[in-house]
Amino acid sequence: MKKLIIIFALINCFLLNGELKLLEQTKEFLTVEIEFEEFEITESDDFTHFSAESWEGSEIIGSPDLPQKTVNFIIPPGGNIEISIISSDSYRENISKPIAPIPVISEFNKTNKYDYIINQDLYQKGFNDHVIQKEISRYRYYDYIPVTINPISIISEREVQINRKMILRIEIIGAKNYQHNFKDKFENVYSNLFLNYTTGKNWQTIIEKDIARIPFESSEFWYKFHLDREGIYKLTENELQQLPDFYDPESLRLLTLERIMIDNGPNDYEFRLKEIPLLFDEHTEEIFFKYERTENGLPQFSLFDHFWLTFGGDFNSPPLREENLPKTLAREVNEFSKHEKQIGADRARGISSLYICPQEFYAQTQVLTQFHSNHYGLDTYIAVQEEIFAEYGGGEADPVAIKNYIQDFWQDNSEQDSLKYVILVGSGTRDWLNNTEKNKIITYSTSDDNFVTFTAGFAELIIGRIPAQNQNQLDFYLDRLSTYVQDSPPGWWRNKMVILADDENKDGDVEGFTTNSGLNHTNLAQLTQNAMNDGLYVDKVLGLEYNFDEYNNKPDARDALLEKVNNGCLIWYFIGHGNHDVLGDEDYFRGSQHLRLLDNEQHLPVFLAASCSVGEFDSPAYDCIAERLLFQENGGSIASLAASRICSGTANTTILKEFLKKIVNERYNLGDALYYAKTSTQYTGTAKLYNLLGDPVMSIIPPLETGYIGNVPDSIRMRELVSINADMQLQNTLSAAGTLRVFDSKYQVYYTNTLNDHTYEVTYDRNGSVFFRGEVEIAADNFSASFIVPDDIRFGERGLIINYIYNELTGSDYITYAADIKYSSVSVDSISNDSPQVSLWLDSRSFISGDYVSDSPLVIAEIEDSNGINILGSAGHKILVLLDDEYTPIDVTEQFNYFTGSYTSGELLWRLYNLDQGQHYLRLIVFDNFNNPTIAETEFRVRRSGKLSIEQMLVYPNPLEKDGHFTFIITEDSNITISIYTITGKKIKTIRKEQCNSGYNQIYWDGKDGDGDKIANNTYFYKIRAKQLGNGEVTEKIGKLIILK
Repeated sequence: MKKLIIIFALINCFLLNGELKLLEQTKEFLTVEIEFEEFEITESDDFTHFSAESWEGSEIIGSPDLPQKTVNFIIPPGGNIEISIISSDSYRENISKPIAPIPVISEFNKTNKYDYIINQDLYQKGFNDHVIQKEISRYRYYDYIPVTINPISIISEREVQINRKMILRIEIIGAKNYQHNFKDKFENVYSNLFLNYTTGKNWQTIIEKDIARIPFESSEFWYKFHLDREGIYKLTENELQQLPDFYDPESLRLLTLERIMIDNGPNDYEFRLKEIPLLFDEHTEEIFFKYERTENGLPQFSLFDHFWLTFGGDFNSPPLREENLPKTLAREVNEFSKHEKQIGADRARGISSLYICPQEFYAQTQVLTQFHSNHYGLDTYIAVQEEIFAEYGGGEADPVAIKNYIQDFWQDNSEQDSLKYVILVGSGTRDWLNNTEKNKIITYSTSDDNFVTFTAGFAELIIGRIPAQNQNQLDFYLDRLSTYVQDSPPGWWRNKMVILADDENKDGDVEGFTTNSGLNHTNLAQLTQNAMNDGLYVDKVLGLEYNFDEYNNKPDARDALLEKVNNGCLIWYFIGHGNHDVLGDEDYFRGSQHLRLLDNEQHLPVFLAASCSVGEFDSPAYDCIAERLLFQENGGSIASLAASRICSGTANTTILKEFLKKIVNERYNLGDALYYAKTSTQYTGTAKLYNLLGDPVMSIIPPLETGYIGNVPDSIRMRELVSINADMQLQNTLSAAGTLRVFDSKYQVYYTNTLNDHTYEVTYDRNGSVFFRGEVEIAADNFSASFIVPDDIRFGERGLIINYIYNELTGSDYITYAADIKYSSVSVDSISNDSPQVSLWLDSRSFISGDYVSDSPLVIAEIEDSNGINILGSAGHKILVLLDDEYTPIDVTEQFNYFTGSYTSGELLWRLYNLDQGQHYLRLIVFDNFNNPTIAETEFRVRRSGKLSIEQMLVYPNPLEKDGHFTFIITEDSNITISIYTITGKKIKTIRKEQCNSGYNQIYWDGKDGDGDKIANNTYFYKIRAKQLGNGEVTEKIGKLIILK
């Protein structure tokens, strides 16, 4: 590939989005300066590519792929804008090849392929002007006008005009003194979405849609039936005898909701209430009517039209009557029955979170609403889907009925602006008429956003779906959610994100030639890391760093991913090609094969995928990775966010990068963060494909960044003893233990690969390595620590010091960090030939060389050296275990931690698994920071472990008045989880204890639930779950306890 790169650098500083500078703003006008940032022109075989990191582009297939930015301006009621270009600085540029189009993405082999086909019509319009004013649109309570900025306009196929700088004046037309403003939960979105929000915030208007529905509140008695075709029908004695004796025939009326095709709006059709005139036969006492659809009327999805008969009640007009019908042609109606109103059919005011569930999930949805009320202070309301279909669909299962109900509910709460969240409780497929267990909550095309998009613009409310297919799955997820929010174990995993990035290989060639290409997955991973705060540890698994096997897969990358995810991370993010079952053509992760390998139940991440169809939750034929992770035993995710269909890499990562910035840097909850990300982009088509699977109200809550680390030298030398101090700045409220990590410098890696004369190249960061890891004591917000710098340090100016702290009293965790630490290539003049001192045991410190141990013994080593221990992990100086006559050592460097307050001594814990019975030898190789080695040796005999079981399980005392202990005997060393349930099965408390020894154990309980409240007198169940440390075998046992005060 011939490659030509032209870089244009601008040096001005900007105020808005990096490129927009607001020079002046009043109610009457705005003056905006727009500068086209550094960008790149690249030529490939057939096309010229323009790219700029923070500019977006079109989503229209076949249109020119050029940088764009859309800016939105609020207008007053009935208003408009006029745009004039005050000044511009542009020049013309010749190109030798046509501009690349937006590609067609289609399924191919394991994942998909990109085909670049120019649509000449689209090239000739829409990209000739630098500024394009769009039609008036509406979002929530504001009318606004989008304006698209095209810094590059097309002159001809071989020439473009590049506008480096423009100054625009935007005149506001209309009733600028109009004022209507009320409290709005989406104000932070408005300030980001509208450039003139400061001066236009008072131009709110409330426009309510008249939504058709069956008016159940107008009468007490309703009867339903359906028809399969148009024609003349009759209600006979068989139907009318179901009515009460006191009904008045004169007040009978017949209603239906028709689907009417419309030309514009967010739907192709809408419902209209229609009354059918009735004709009474005095001789037969039968009732006749004629049904024919209105012009533009559409048949229902089920092919049945539904009708509602009522009498009496409170209506605004008398019932309609027919004068004459050919009675002999009348057919009888189908399935006439009384409508019994179910729970959850009414509406309420002052509600902040609306839940829609099928009737069978109602009781469990009540558990969810109570949880949200208790933990997040939400005012909640449950609506049952079957009742919504009856009232707003006329009896038809129709997604527009759900949308209309939500919109009606929102309009009822518009002045209070209380409604914010909609949560769909249940899975659904695009084939609703398919009799499958997955059809619990209906879907709306490819996106749940369609349920809450009431105009043609953005979604007006935040929505998420818990895609449970049955009550067992819903119970599982609610239990997982409760445990995650209330009982997630603290630790470093909560400050770590794992990114898996696809490589550059695609179908025997390379892709992603340009730096900002949506197919340059490695660069996109790097840009994501750059967007995170420096205190978050981003651990990248880059496909390009791993080799292919004979099947063109990369199993070593998969193993690295699984190890990092199973060790625990807050976020797991994939960037690359994919489908419903696979991440990457190289099979980095295949749901049908590798989900069972997850073992991260205690450290569940949010799973994200910037990829095609990984979130295709609405398939009737299969479950996608995104939904399967939510319900995977022993591991998986707490929530998933991935596209439901094919979409572009640039749009994917743009949206998800903004989402990550909100949940990590600003600690938004999942629903708020996704909503903000979707309203921050012009990639609205792609944004709709990202459906949040899980609880949108939940926050992952990374550690709170606070305080500072001081006394760090300007330049740190090898062999130097460094002493630092820190202030957490929490008003002297924190006294706890923290875990301090010190990293050497990050460094850049340049990678290139050429195939078929096509060259791919990228530069990315590798993290520095940890060379100190140990506990520090924090007292009244302050701590100090010391460490010695090893000889193997990587020099540079991008080192990092992070201290992670968990406060057991408040359940909160924090990080304090210092970034951009400089490491010098100069060494302190210090000489020491002393080697580390090692004490080595297996299973317990009472071990003596030659003793019997279990078949999965725990290696315990205390290591001390006045120069500190080398844990940098550099080649030739790792901490290694050699077993028997094996020539391949086991790297155990990461298992060493310094003792609290020490920089010279610490402990290493490492478990060996499934050893054969008999005699074994073990050697441990250790280096100090000056690279002086020690080899410690021991021998031991293995005796095979027995079957894991829990025995003699008791609560003492029982009945329990205040607090007590769970006592039991386990036959093997295990991690223990105790769950306490009410008699209805609701989990109220989880207690965990790691590494319980075989034999008798007792675990204390304070008698309180997960919220710290005392529990009432009653009978409760408890379950003890043991997971064997050696082989992961699990066993459970259930008991009963009584609270009696």
